[in-house]
Amino acid sequence: MSHYSVTVVCKSPDDLEQMLAPYDENIETESYWEPFYDADKAGTVAEYVEYVRSVYADPEVEYADWQQTRLLGTPLERATAEQLLTAWTSQRLRDGEHGIEVESTYNPHSKWDYWRIGGRWSGFYPIKEEHGDALQVLRPSMHWEFEREPDSSRFDGTKADGGPKHMLDLDAKTRASVARAQDEVAEARQRLVDAGLPMTSIPWPGTGHDTNDAREQFWQQPAVALLHDIRDHDSGLFMMNGPDLAGLLGDPERWVQRAARRAYATYAMCTPEGWIAPGEMGWWGSSSDQEDDRRETYWQRFTKIVEAVPDDWYLIVVDCHI
Repeated sequence: MSHYSVTVVCKSPDDLEQMLAPYDENIETESYWEPFYDADKAGTVAEYVEYVRSVYADPEVEYADWQQTRLLGTPLERATAEQLLTAWTSQRLRDGEHGIEVESTYNPHSKWDYWRIGGRWSGFYPIKEEHGDALQVLRPSMHWEFEREPDSSRFDGTKADGGPKHMLDLDAKTRASVARAQDEVAEARQRLVDAGLPMTSIPWPGTGHDTNDAREQFWQQPAVALLHDIRDHDSGLFMMNGPDLAGLLGDPERWVQRAARRAYATYAMCTPEGWIAPGEMGWWGSSSDQEDDRRETYWQRFTKIVEAVPDDWYLIVVDCHI
């Protein structure tokens, strides 16, 4: 399960629920057929039934005994295809034009199962000084995540979860992002100098049939291994992921430039025209947006959309969970 940030562009905070509603994972739709998630095990439903039967019959399979109890006492050798599939998936399957398909009522547009304003991104926006007392600004509220930091600067009255665009200091957000990136470069360089290692890295491997081997090679680089092992919460390098480490080590100057481009960009954006994101969010914060080009394109689009938003429209950061 993952939390991720979404910028909602709306005329009023009252529009928030209506704009996010179509992306609710809990909505059931009319049934439709889609590619079966386990279709790599067989080419047809009949072949898949035999695959399931073989798994049930394999004493080495950890959960086979438990699964067989779902056959309700029917001996495995006498179990019908319908019984096996009901026990295994509880979903209807059919042979489609391009392989096995599964019947679903899952919302194909789902992006969240719950959300809240701010959340883990409370205080995302700096407030322009002249609007510090404005009632239109959405103030951060204390959540259980922040019980250990009640004096955090996010609650000092200078930060917001959203507000009319002209009241939010996006330039200050950009300056802070650039300064942080410069600090990250300086810290990485110093740590590597202390360890006698060069500040360099091979590119982060994209997708392909050799991806796993290439990523293993990436993580085995001494400089990458050193920085990835940082567990200091106060460090800007804490728990930095592979693509970011590759960017930081491979081209520090570009790393700082990118910080300016992505300063106030969230993972996704919800506008009156629809949902915009560089990829699909999966479990444990993993995303399909592993290629730099996709992220760069998304940040550029994000910035253009925000620049075109009327000054009196709201930008609101939302913490989505999926």
